[in-house]
Amino acid sequence: MFRSVLSVIIGVVTGVTIIDLMMVLGHKMYPMPAAATAAELPLGAFVMCLVAWWLGTSTGAGVSAYLASMNRWNHGWIAAGLLAIYGLVQLFRMPHPWWFVLAALVVFPLSAFLGMLIGLQPVPGKREGFVIEGPPPDYSAEAEERMKMMKS
Repeated sequence: MFRSVLSVIIGVVTGVTIIDLMMVLGHKMYPMPAAATAAELPLGAFVMCLVAWWLGTSTGAGVSAYLASMNRWNHGWIAAGLLAIYGLVQLFRMPHPWWFVLAALVVFPLSAFLGMLIGLQPVPGKREGFVIEGPPPDYSAEAEERMKMMKS
């Protein structure tokens, strides 16, 4: 249970951090005038925002799915849903063009799905959350010794 909650929290924090860093970068590239509305921003500003949401949601969902021990898809979708709510709150704080709203509604589920596909890939040297350090120990010789001792 603790690992489940922690995996979602870490995924959401990772996603929000990436979204915020990308948004800061976008605002540096395309500064918003003081009295401007979102509709007056250049196309590049909208593209940067979609890229930020894409990277943040895919990374957050993937990290959450990777860290979860079971029901990994569910953990990824929960993190992605929380990140989508975070992005949609930002989206509806001021009016945006209709095409951007539609693009945002596509970006969140698609990026979450692709991020989870990456996060669910098996990691070499890892099995069910435990690191494999070598071949499994051979207990057959030890078992034979015990059997001999029991017969004597």
